[in-house]
Parts: sequence; structure tokens; C-alpha cells
Amino acid sequence: MGSNRPCLDEIYMESRGQLHIGCFGGSSARGASKKEDALLVLKCEEKQWTFAVILDAHHTAQSAKMMIDLI
Repeated sequence: MGSNRPCLDEIYMESRGQLHIGCFGGSSARGASKKEDALLVLKCEEKQWTFAVILDAHHTAQSAKMMIDLI
């Protein structure tokens, strides 16, 4: 969670079995000053991948749109 580890300017990855979780708090070069939360979840089961992204867009959708366009 961003309140425990803001992950500004860094990507935090953790694996638990077949589940892989990545967190990114935002880029300070792009104006992030607090935890601008984004979460990536990958799951691999018998060579079948499940992919999910959860974004917190706060007051505008601009940062979420940028991430969606990137993906």
C-alpha cells in the first residue's frame, strides 16, 4: 500500500507463487509528490496469463489515461 511504501520514482515488485504484483507511486519528474497509486497484477497458470491494472486517478483522469495509452 502506498501509505506504507510510496514507491515514488521506483517500481516495487513482489512474487507470491504464481501471482506477481507491481506497484508504482508516480514520477517526481512528472509532478508526483505523494503516492499516485498504480497496481499491476500478473498471474500465470499453466502458461495462461491473467493481467490486471488498477489505477487511482484522483481528481482528473489525465494520469490514468496516460497509463492506459502506455499499456
